[in-house]
Amino acid sequence: MNQAQKIMLFVEGQTDKKVVEIILSAANIPLDNIAILPVGGKGNLPKQKDPALSDFTIVVLMDLDETFTQDAIAKITKEYADTNIEVFVAIPEIESWLFADEYFLHQYVKNESAKKILEALPQPEEIEQPKALAINLFGDYAQYLNNTSSFDIIRAAKRSPSLKYFISRISELLHIDTTEFQKASTPNLDLQIVSNLLKELFNGDTIVYQTVNGQKFSAKELQASIALGDPIGKDYASDLLRVARDFLKRKANRCLSLH
Repeated sequence: MNQAQKIMLFVEGQTDKKVVEIILSAANIPLDNIAILPVGGKGNLPKQKDPALSDFTIVVLMDLDETFTQDAIAKITKEYADTNIEVFVAIPEIESWLFADEYFLHQYVKNESAKKILEALPQPEEIEQPKALAINLFGDYAQYLNNTSSFDIIRAAKRSPSLKYFISRISELLHIDTTEFQKASTPNLDLQIVSNLLKELFNGDTIVYQTVNGQKFSAKELQASIALGDPIGKDYASDLLRVARDFLKRKANRCLSLH
């Protein structure tokens, strides 16, 4: 069995360190061989020849903003040319990873307006300035980053490719089998499309589905059901896609009959 590598993981700040710790803990990745070091900004990475780094695989995790471009990543890689180094980006900021599990922060919402903002958010990597949003909604959101048990890493990885890639590579560096994680965190595109349509077209409290036994579901409830993979969510998505398919087929046949 290969010996797990020791990782020196550089992040921008103390809050970033807390986010990484909650992400890794939720993914059941032990922190024994990972030293997480906040450097106080992108320009403060230690020099490559620092002897203290010689026994570590260097991992750099930064926000993907206007100062951290492909050129900046290439520069870091060049500076650490003689060292094992991996550079990761959180898209667009590491706080987007918190929003990737939309139910994690939901439990800390204190008013209806903040709740509605959360429910209307796009996919996490499409959120503009997620750090500013987290501060506006929750104030000192770092206080909520100690509750690792309630963060669903599978749901988050399905919604954030940059998060999934980070978890996958860290696991590989530590020789942790990712087969089950990869399988579980691969999104069902049909279900994702239906969930996105529900969010875009309906208010969260709007009743949009009624089962044969009369049970009614709001758009918000169906989104949650789809995210959890519950039978109700799957049945709704299947019915909706079947209706859409039949509609498109009828429309195509009507067009053919006109020619």
